[in-house]
Amino acid sequence: MKTVTAFPLTSRRLDVPDSFAAVQAYYEERGWTDGLPVVPATEDLVWEMLGTFGQNLAHVLGVIQPRNARVTLEKIAVNAVMAGCRPEHFPVVVSAVRAILQLTITHNFRELRERPKGEVVDNKKGAVDNKP
Repeated sequence: MKTVTAFPLTSRRLDVPDSFAAVQAYYEERGWTDGLPVVPATEDLVWEMLGTFGQNLAHVLGVIQPRNARVTLEKIAVNAVMAGCRPEHFPVVVSAVRAILQLTITHNFRELRERPKGEVVDNKKGAVDNKP
């Protein structure tokens, strides 16, 4: 089911065979996976992930390192689909990304990567916790 919106998807489309194995091979050839299966981010799945977000999907939430990539709801949804996230968990993913973006404003990326502890989002508790 596609959500009706005034904002079309703008992500680049890839022309790959309509086969799960072919898609996995395509991702592996380009180094886009660690060997675990990746869910193909079809337009229908991305729209399902976006659900009822009524915001402009191209609105830039921030910039993330190491490539200075612009972070939009659409890009978060594409990545969430590929990671196997369920649509009902997408708001938690968006909140986690916003938290990470806020951290990158106050810390440099190297410091975040090399800290001895990191933040863990526990959706069951609904809290962010620092784990050693």
